[in-house]
Amino acid sequence: MSYMNIAAAMREALAVIDVEDISPVEACDKYLFIADTGGVVKFDSSIAPYMRKPLERAFSRQCRELILMGSARSTKTKTLLDGVVFYRVWQNPCDILLIFATQKTAHGYSDKELGRMVRNTEPLQKLQTGNRHDDGIERKRFRNDSTVTINSATNDALSAQGYGVVIFTDYDRAEDDGNGAGGNEGDKFGRGSKRTLQAGSDGITIAEASPSRTPIKDQEGLKPHQAPRATGITALYNDGTCEIWYWQCPHCDKWFMDKWECLQWEKGKPDTAKVVCSCCGESITPDDKYDINLVGDYMFPGEVDENGIRQVIEQPDLYRSSFWFEGLCAAFNDWGDMVKEYIVADEHYEKFGDESKLQVFFNTTVGRPYTPIAVDSELTGENLQDRATNYQLPQGVAPADTRFLLATIDVQGGANSRFDVQVTAFSEHCQWQPIDRFQILLNEQRMEAGEPQRVQPHVYVDDWLPIIDKVINKEYAIDGTDLTIVPRLTLCDSGGSDNENGEGNTTFHAYQFYRELQKKGLENRFLLLKGNPRAFREKEWDGWTKISEPDSKGDHPMAARGDIPLLNINSNVVKSSVYSSMMNEQSDSPRYFRPPFWAKQDWYNGLLSEEKNDKGQWYCPKGKNNEPFDHAQYAFAGLWHTRAMAIDWDKPPNWAAPLNINVNVSRRGEHTTASQPRKRKRVISRGLT
Repeated sequence: MSYMNIAAAMREALAVIDVEDISPVEACDKYLFIADTGGVVKFDSSIAPYMRKPLERAFSRQCRELILMGSARSTKTKTLLDGVVFYRVWQNPCDILLIFATQKTAHGYSDKELGRMVRNTEPLQKLQTGNRHDDGIERKRFRNDSTVTINSATNDALSAQGYGVVIFTDYDRAEDDGNGAGGNEGDKFGRGSKRTLQAGSDGITIAEASPSRTPIKDQEGLKPHQAPRATGITALYNDGTCEIWYWQCPHCDKWFMDKWECLQWEKGKPDTAKVVCSCCGESITPDDKYDINLVGDYMFPGEVDENGIRQVIEQPDLYRSSFWFEGLCAAFNDWGDMVKEYIVADEHYEKFGDESKLQVFFNTTVGRPYTPIAVDSELTGENLQDRATNYQLPQGVAPADTRFLLATIDVQGGANSRFDVQVTAFSEHCQWQPIDRFQILLNEQRMEAGEPQRVQPHVYVDDWLPIIDKVINKEYAIDGTDLTIVPRLTLCDSGGSDNENGEGNTTFHAYQFYRELQKKGLENRFLLLKGNPRAFREKEWDGWTKISEPDSKGDHPMAARGDIPLLNINSNVVKSSVYSSMMNEQSDSPRYFRPPFWAKQDWYNGLLSEEKNDKGQWYCPKGKNNEPFDHAQYAFAGLWHTRAMAIDWDKPPNWAAPLNINVNVSRRGEHTTASQPRKRKRVISRGLT
């Protein structure tokens, strides 16, 4: 057996304790290399001075919890992950836990980001053991016995083991509670903080993110520097010291907050963007950004008075230190580009009533919680009913300026099975007015003991047939004329509940009904749909609807074989557009909502039944009826699918033309809705006989 000599043992031991009297920021500037696209670059804190104080505070024994909320493209993640890991492993070895939103992002960081940083940062190079099993994807071990564990917020990851440092990155991208074995075990940040207790004042729990949770409705009593009340990173920030990044004006030496509202530009000229000091009104150009960032600083609430003068105050408790900066100071945010992004998002909202681009802009580019209009809104059913006095038509009559009708069907199974139908009239510029609502409860063609039977869409295919005469071919009188109009398109929910025993299959019967319409030449008048947000890209505008052609892998004889179109709805986006439309009070604007005079209070309550949760997603509170809102969503999906919002009203298609030349307008009983029946696409039986 060979033994290491004393000199070699001493050299190895000295390498492990090769520390230096140097601050965290100085150490990172001197030694740290961070991963860049395809390589590494030298860390430079002067690029992002707003990250210096959070990095220093992460090593203060007065601070046990650190929260950082800010815009994207700001180096906040690089600094708090790479900077803290580097300095802690080198200067104060301990076990470190890095928590990511998903296991996939955790592995990606470990492989590409952390691995490159360790291999290219000199003090950490010396601490590598050289053993392959110490350089894994989920754990990296160093010669000074420090370990870095990379994981997602599972219950197992946040249980049992103690750590000196726990860091949550991109905090809002995952649920506030952990997941995995054991179910819901409570707040993940609180449990992460428990993991550092045994480290005493040397332990710290850190969370960073761009805010993405939707603020709640009640914002009364906010204290200075607090963000709008919301869950996630915003709630953690509001419970801390609430330090905000300030700039010192180079003209008047007064201090003012780095806020989006400080940015001004000439209309139509984003490149003229400049920051205007809120104290003296002087302009600060993009060329000044680097310099004002260098002299900027975080301020506690009350540290800067209303005149912009910095005051001497008593330092608050730093146990939970929380910091917030907005996107104007962010290292890689160009002011002109920010303005361009805002203009595009605002124009998109004006055009479609969709706030998704504005939310992305304020959450990620600005770094601020975004409050949707539905949360801020005071809209009530009573408000809408008051407006209805301008549209006093009886139920079942279309307005004189109608261009087309869309019928929508919500399929209900179970004990109260039915087809719930609504018909909406659209005028020029897609202004909309519901004109009829009814239920198909009975199938007169299915009799027992001489009585028509209640429809059961989930059980009997034939129970779908009444839709043809009662919806697709139904004629509606047009106010002030002797003409009638039939729906341009009927959009029908492809799902629905089975019965109380779980029997039946609504979807398969919907497919069979569509095939029957093909035989009758009516398939162009009917379209199946489903709310399916997962079919759309999450972080970018991806439209309201998409057509797919389901192809079942099963052998059920009614299954789709790529022969039936299905309209997938980006539900959250479309519902927001419906709500924006109802909020609009300008009667000459596109998609203006004309409330029906015939509708009762319960219908209006259903139209406003849904709310937004903390992630900005629409949901229906238990016990409320949301069918009118669902119908409006389906109708708006029909607008997108038919490209009605893109119509040139000087040259409209024949189905949206004035009444005298509209293909769907005729005298009662003279309509032709069926096209020439076409041969069904050949379907391979896959072994069925």
